[in-house]
Amino acid sequence: MEYLLDYITEREVLDTPKERVRQKVEKYLVEKKGYPKENIIVDYSFLVEIDNKKFLANIDLLVKVNEINFMNIECAPPTVLSALERKALACSRIFKPAIPYTVLTDWKQTKVFESVGGKLIGEDFYTIPSFGEARKIVDKLKPVYFDEKRIEREKRILFAFMGVLHCKCEVFED
Repeated sequence: MEYLLDYITEREVLDTPKERVRQKVEKYLVEKKGYPKENIIVDYSFLVEIDNKKFLANIDLLVKVNEINFMNIECAPPTVLSALERKALACSRIFKPAIPYTVLTDWKQTKVFESVGGKLIGEDFYTIPSFGEARKIVDKLKPVYFDEKRIEREKRILFAFMGVLHCKCEVFED
């Protein structure tokens, strides 16, 4: 097996097509968009609970700005991008408050969404806000909290995708 050195964490990671995409994105965020490495959390895992069942979900890259979860970035191997849109948006929407930006990329294609309404606001890396722009956005940001019914619906969507896409979704029952 081949390994890569993660650009942010400096840990060895398995060399996969998805991981190669993530490494390019990490480097781009730091070197071109000005995000400090410490603002980017790699493989952010979190527990989701629905119907007395719990499962682990994850965000490939969680970008924080002024201690606020600002951007959820889902990295994908080629040809899988469109299948991940709904999963990534559900992930952003279950946070309290919701994560304002959701990005999907396989490096050749990129989609930037305003998470709350799901509006596509960009289709390339240039539309990802720089760190300076993100700080201005966060200063004016009004946090969005979905009601519990909506959050439950988003959790169900996330649960379905985790099972289908990852096939390793471990469910813990109370």
